[in-house]
Amino acid sequence: GRGNWSLQRIYTLRQWLAKALAKFLPEPQASLANGILLGLRGDIPQDVNQAFTISGTTHLLAISGQNITIVMGIILGLAAWALGRQRPTYLIAAAAVVWLYSFLVGAQPPVIRAAIMASLFLGAEYVGRPGSAPTALALAAAVMVGITPSILWDPSFQLSFLSMAGLVYLAPHFQ
Repeated sequence: GRGNWSLQRIYTLRQWLAKALAKFLPEPQASLANGILLGLRGDIPQDVNQAFTISGTTHLLAISGQNITIVMGIILGLAAWALGRQRPTYLIAAAAVVWLYSFLVGAQPPVIRAAIMASLFLGAEYVGRPGSAPTALALAAAVMVGITPSILWDPSFQLSFLSMAGLVYLAPHFQ
């Protein structure tokens, strides 16, 4: 009861959204939706969790850069339609929603990495410069390690950056 007021409001919203999903979707779809959309994986039935584990697809339940990219794309489209592209307000709206969603789902290292990178790409668009994935990745790592140096030894931080580095540096050679 003595935590950050804004985070408390965000987590209250998260619980409200989880209850709404549970109200309108049957099980196990409600628990899966809560896991995939909100990062709440505690209610996923054991047999469903085991099926994801056996099939090697548990990563689909983890909130990651893919979720951030989808949220950013949806908000960019809606904000550009509602606010117009003449003023860069739609970019600011997208960045704000990306950060709100990042905290809504728990602000894990992969999510923060993706939010920083998304913000840098939106900022580049705002000033009329091309985005650079290697630069965004390096700056995201520098910011995160600068704020919390011990994060360097966090496996989710390491895996998130290694997989993104693979996409940035190796994927073009395979296309």
